[in-house]
Amino acid sequence: MQNRILSEKTVCKQLGVSRVTLWRWENAGHMPRRRQIGPRRVGWLESELEAWLTSRPVTGEG
Repeated sequence: MQNRILSEKTVCKQLGVSRVTLWRWENAGHMPRRRQIGPRRVGWLESELEAWLTSRPVTGEG
């Protein structure tokens, strides 16, 4: 698995959530923390997000 850095826009699109929801989840400790890439750029490691998604419970809904 590559360890690419994903932008906020990409993460929001992949998870189907807004920037505000992403921020709330992160601050509540419900998802991996963003990393500082540069002075005005942040991102998430793809491997950390994949591991987090895999750890999420599967529901019987749907």
